[in-house]
Amino acid sequence: MTQIVITGVDGSNPAQEAAATAARVANAFDATLYVISVFGPGQDKGGRDSDFDPSLAAERISADSAASLQLNFPTLKVVSRAVAGHKPAETLVKAAEELEASLIVVGNKRVKGLGRLLGSIASEVAAKAPCDIYIVHTHD
Repeated sequence: MTQIVITGVDGSNPAQEAAATAARVANAFDATLYVISVFGPGQDKGGRDSDFDPSLAAERISADSAASLQLNFPTLKVVSRAVAGHKPAETLVKAAEELEASLIVVGNKRVKGLGRLLGSIASEVAAKAPCDIYIVHTHD
């Protein structure tokens, strides 16, 4: 059975740093890496264009990240996937369940409030993950 590693990307540098770590780990264990981007309705990051399609944005972010990782790890099997309409942490956990993943890799962006120790997505994934998680130090 092929091992599966999952990482989430959102176009930010911290997410790409976490994805690079996920690629190193997946490559070391000859695992398949799933690069997942999640955008829900209204998450257009301030865009004013009424033609904005969150699923297309998510597809592009995931595909761009996967292509970048593939350049650095040419033998690694990288699968890009976009999911619109769900919360990132819930979507990563659900994907891990469906794919029977061995590992979820997330960053720990610096945030304020309750999620400040690990980051809100990392905290939620850590609480609900059906597999091991790797939290990458992605802030200064």
